[in-house]
Amino acid sequence: MTPPRMAPGQRGGSPYPATQQRGGTPRGRGGARGGGAAGRQGGPSVSVASVVEAIGVRRPGFGTAGRATTVRVNACEMNVPDITVYHYDAIDKTLRAAFNMQLIEALQAQYPDVFIKAAVYDGKKNLYTSHWLDFGTGNSRQFNVTMTEGARVSNFKITVTEAREINMEVLSRYTAGQQSWDENISTALTALNIVIRMAPSLTYPFRVRSFYSDKITAPLANTGLEAWQGYFQSVRPALNRLIVNVDISTGVMFKPGSLVETCLEFFTGNRKSNPDRYLRTSGPQALPPTQRHRLHTFLFGLKVEAESAAGVRKKYSIHKLSERDAISTVFTPAGGAQTNVAQYYAQANRPLRYANIICIQTAKGAVIPLERCYILPGQISRAELSPDATRAMVEFATKKPDDRLRAIQTGIQVLAYGQSRYVRDFGLDIKSASLPMDIPARILNVPELKYGQGSKQQLVRPKDGSWNLVDKKFFRPMPFGSWMVVIFVPQNRFSPDDAKRTITELVRKCEAVGMLVQDKQPLFVYKNPQSNIDMSILDAVTQCRNERKTTPTFIVCILPDGSITDLYTAVKHCGDVRRGVANQCLRVGKCQNARDQYWSNVALKINAKLGGVNVIPAAATLSDPRQPTIVMGADVMHPAPGSQTPSYAAVVASIDSNGARYIAKTTLQLGRQEMIGDLRTMAKDLLLAYMSYRTSMEKVSTLPKRLIFFRDGVSEGEFKRVLDLELPLLQGTDFITFIVPILTILAACVEAKMNPPPKITFIIVGKRHHMRFFPKNPNDRDKSGNLPPGTVIDQEITNPVEFDFYLQSHGGLLGTSKSSHYNVVYDEFGFTPDALQLLAYTLCFTYARSTRSVSIPTPVYYAHIVCSRAKTHYDPQAAPSSVVTGGSQTREETLDKHRGQYQPVHDIQSKRMYFMVSDVI
Repeated sequence: MTPPRMAPGQRGGSPYPATQQRGGTPRGRGGARGGGAAGRQGGPSVSVASVVEAIGVRRPGFGTAGRATTVRVNACEMNVPDITVYHYDAIDKTLRAAFNMQLIEALQAQYPDVFIKAAVYDGKKNLYTSHWLDFGTGNSRQFNVTMTEGARVSNFKITVTEAREINMEVLSRYTAGQQSWDENISTALTALNIVIRMAPSLTYPFRVRSFYSDKITAPLANTGLEAWQGYFQSVRPALNRLIVNVDISTGVMFKPGSLVETCLEFFTGNRKSNPDRYLRTSGPQALPPTQRHRLHTFLFGLKVEAESAAGVRKKYSIHKLSERDAISTVFTPAGGAQTNVAQYYAQANRPLRYANIICIQTAKGAVIPLERCYILPGQISRAELSPDATRAMVEFATKKPDDRLRAIQTGIQVLAYGQSRYVRDFGLDIKSASLPMDIPARILNVPELKYGQGSKQQLVRPKDGSWNLVDKKFFRPMPFGSWMVVIFVPQNRFSPDDAKRTITELVRKCEAVGMLVQDKQPLFVYKNPQSNIDMSILDAVTQCRNERKTTPTFIVCILPDGSITDLYTAVKHCGDVRRGVANQCLRVGKCQNARDQYWSNVALKINAKLGGVNVIPAAATLSDPRQPTIVMGADVMHPAPGSQTPSYAAVVASIDSNGARYIAKTTLQLGRQEMIGDLRTMAKDLLLAYMSYRTSMEKVSTLPKRLIFFRDGVSEGEFKRVLDLELPLLQGTDFITFIVPILTILAACVEAKMNPPPKITFIIVGKRHHMRFFPKNPNDRDKSGNLPPGTVIDQEITNPVEFDFYLQSHGGLLGTSKSSHYNVVYDEFGFTPDALQLLAYTLCFTYARSTRSVSIPTPVYYAHIVCSRAKTHYDPQAAPSSVVTGGSQTREETLDKHRGQYQPVHDIQSKRMYFMVSDVI
């Protein structure tokens, strides 16, 4: 079936031709911002010329609802330089970015007659100058460059080729709303970003727009790694201005020093362990191949300084780890007799202390003893962190708002734009003193929430993003039915009396919020956590059936403290996938002597998983019978870098009139594929479920008139793929690259026999940005020092043309709260800014797992949880195979194997909010 086509005028693009180009085709190499895929007509635009088209929805105006205030943002203003930027291709080799930067610096120093002013370089292929390079005849020139490192002299040939010219005037027109986004704007912003990061990139370890300093560091939980505080910077277009966004960031670095000690810390957490015990290559304590592979992955590409047998120090990169030790590795030195590595060092009167442990091997095959290698400082690690290391990283990175702002202001001094010759030669005037900028904002009114009949306070208005369950009944409480308790903790740790007290407290709180619990003394049984969990739960169910003459439809599982990932996964697999029985897991240490708030949290999750509704918005934001609405949220979760395992996609949708009950669909797709390949089928099934629920449960047969789709996980890299397309291409198959979600939803509506199909509003929700907002007015601070929930920013720093805004919807707890960034990329319905901002804010209060508002709309949060629960879809008793790691198969082969083992959610659970708990409480 051909997807429905959009009406004329709903497509974005640039009506402008490319500016003058010199040699070669134009290339967009990464803009500083993102955009969307489809726009809409109608509604007055703000400061946007009528000829300007948005790639996405043109801004229909600014919001006015709420209380006006002023906030501070971590950005400063800069000018648009009155110059032409010249773009060149340089260094066509796959070398390290840091080394390439040094080559370009040497090139400029050795050819001052050509490079009259400073050129900037991205470390890969793109070179930019503020003046035209005179190559004589032709548009390309090859340069001979000499690099000296110690006594070593190397010669390189660097070819520089003209690519294009960009007049910076395009940025003035774009920020004034007088020009559509096109490749010239993208290239201009890329050039300016490279200009401001050129100087720190030559001095500090860097990754794209962040660089790191060893002045503020912290160890990461015995991993051989440490956290370094760094600084992020990015030039961004805003309304009538350019701004530089400056933030602090955190990098994970290898600890400099002994390579042996780092390897020991990697395996044991102790740098002083015995290498002969943990790093041997032979004997009963030999390092297993799987562990050697783990260590190889951790160390691959790491630069070390190694000391030769003659005492000479040289730098190498680790290519792999040897399978033999220094004694077993035999070679013939130049002009000498055959020997082994250990003997070679001994003959030079520099004997090895650990001759029986693994060695490193360079790309040229040289074998170097581990103990003679020292890790060079300032090297970024891309290793996946352990949970303990992640916690240490988060703790290091977490700063209160005032502390974070002070650190950012320190960073602007470290950046020292005024001292950069690159900044000066490109004519940039960065007003560092204007950081932080004061910008207008509004604080939206808090939405009222409605609880059920019998509540002492049925209507609640949260304060600082939170409320409580005292004297309140759930909006739609569900009865427990038949239930039991399975305890995976020994009786000497959790006695029968403990079990009875736990049951009493759980029953008390569930009844207090309106849930009917007929069996107040359910059966509880003890099971071995090391057993086959599915069989243990099945045995418990059989025992309940025999003793109580009833089959439980709900099970509470008491789990041990400590590391219980495998046990928890097995319990969820049994209940949600294999048996179709709702279950709730509790940690033994938390449920013993727990306070009332704990049992309130448990009741929230149980009621939602049984099919109930805890609370709904009081206003008819979604329940307007004239505009029946279905809300969807989607996310994709990718594997760790280097893994071939699949990505997991999830789509959730509301099925009731209040937008409070959701169901989910999940699927596998190729690893690192961002587009949801099976979205059409998933959306169709969810639309049918919505209509079925409304017809059977709410006795309403009206089709949805609005479909509001929130999409998470789309980075600016994916936005750019659409932004770089020009208008003619938007009419071809290339346009499907991004618009496919919208088209497949439209097709799903047609396939679900919706006539007419609902009007779609497609919104991308992002949190991977570095805009941080701080209160200026002391009265606008919450207890954590953050801005209050409901703070919305849609002026001054937002996109010059398109419909976007920042919304801080949650109350602060630890550190500096991060607002979510909303980009409206398609809007058939025609929302006003006030209506859409209030809708997004309201959806942050319907998250059933807590009595706090959350940072992103509830359906997006649910989609993220569904993705993260993918491991529970695999049988925990299945034999390990290459499916787990990906092995040496292609991504397609790995995906096929995963699909063979990936089990869908049980039919009973698929109609419930089984995903309510992603952790054990």
